[in-house]
Amino acid sequence: MFGGKTKTAAEPPVNVKALHAKIGQLTLENDFFWKARSARRDRGKR
Repeated sequence: MFGGKTKTAAEPPVNVKALHAKIGQLTLENDFFWKARSARRDRGKR
């Protein structure tokens, strides 16, 4: 029961490079929109 062979789930291969590229792209977009939003807010204070 506990010491027997374990079955591993058949997992599809993961393309880590593609995931890292997508994360980087989303981070850049998020930073861009955050800065644009902050600049727009600062303009209204003047």
